[in-house]
Amino acid sequence: FILSGSFSFHNQVPSVSFVKILFAMRLDQEFLNHKTYFFKLAYNLLGERQEAEDIIQEVWLKFLKIEHLEIKNIKNYLARMVVNQALD
Repeated sequence: FILSGSFSFHNQVPSVSFVKILFAMRLDQEFLNHKTYFFKLAYNLLGERQEAEDIIQEVWLKFLKIEHLEIKNIKNYLARMVVNQALD
């Protein structure tokens, strides 16, 4: 595991906090990759741009609070959350 230049962490296990940061970055990227799709879902159900944007924000904040280890497909999970929130 090399960060840069001559500084390296060979044969060392990354700390739990480092792993959590990497996982959070992956979640952020996954969300951003599909944000337009989630918006379209919400907009098609609600018909109003601002409400759709609010739903996307609410879903993201709720998603950050749950345990993610059991989720196999983040896109589908978030899409289901968007639909449920929009219909609520």
